[in-house]
Amino acid sequence: MRITHLLFPVLGLGLLVAVLWHTDVGQLRAHIEAVGWRTFAQICALWLLYFAADVINWQAALPQVPRTPRWFARLWLVRMIGDAYNNVTPTAALGGEPVKAWLMKRRYGVPWRDTGAGIVIARTSTMFALIAFVAIGVALVWQRPGLSSHQQGLAAATLLAVVVGAAAIFLAQYFKLSTRLARAAGNTRWGARLVRAIAAVEDIDHKLMDYYRAHRRGLLVSIAAAWLAWVLGALEAWLVLTALGAHLSFADVWIMEAFVQSVRAASFFIPASLGAQEAAILVMVDWLLGAQSMGVATALVRRAREVLWIALSLLLSGLCAATPRRVAALDLRD
Repeated sequence: MRITHLLFPVLGLGLLVAVLWHTDVGQLRAHIEAVGWRTFAQICALWLLYFAADVINWQAALPQVPRTPRWFARLWLVRMIGDAYNNVTPTAALGGEPVKAWLMKRRYGVPWRDTGAGIVIARTSTMFALIAFVAIGVALVWQRPGLSSHQQGLAAATLLAVVVGAAAIFLAQYFKLSTRLARAAGNTRWGARLVRAIAAVEDIDHKLMDYYRAHRRGLLVSIAAAWLAWVLGALEAWLVLTALGAHLSFADVWIMEAFVQSVRAASFFIPASLGAQEAAILVMVDWLLGAQSMGVATALVRRAREVLWIALSLLLSGLCAATPRRVAALDLRD
């Protein structure tokens, strides 16, 4: 096992321990109890809407897949299982992507290269939607009274980081960076062993460019669905904070969520952004309310919902016999 496979989870766990260490346990417990099972059930129901928007994002990025309820349900199942492995494996949120490709090919006959291209497009749409979401958050920061120029500058820097990240992802596709790197590797002494891999990378790059040229309406639908998912995430945060008795406007919660999701994007190398997400929510709630324990309670309630969802997803993966080890042992050739 590589050292990074242990380093990043340990780093996330250390961040989580640091957050809890500086929190009043008594207040934290009182806040969590104030949420109650009814509110938690509402949070889970809202998450279903979030996930549905996420599935629509991916479905719009797969022109080979019919836009039918049946295929929506199939993509829901595959995305549940794949995203669970993205969250629990120390592989920079990519450990579940081969699982998705394998499930799509094994169960539904979709070539893995088509699935791979769809995954890349959906992730690109998500990043562009995040730019719009964070941009609104930055505008709200600049309009909110009582914030210092330092805080406004931090908001602007956050937006800039998201824009740079999204631009890098898109430009890498536009200039076919994957193909260039693969060909460079093909010129080495290991090139003969990489012929099939190089052909696969080139094929996926072509599929990406074909999609961007021929399916612009689908791309807009994909971005719109991803943006809706970000908004629903903010609504979830607002629901939790309201249950905790916080007096925050939805605009304030939008500001918080924009920062939190930017931190999650930056901490992609930590499984499920463990610790990083909790620290970001703590900082923002303390910034907006001056109540650290309420921030930690918000983070833990949302994390509990996430753990429940991952557990259900892993149960489904067992029923579908889909595990990263099994996928790694299979030949995904079309």
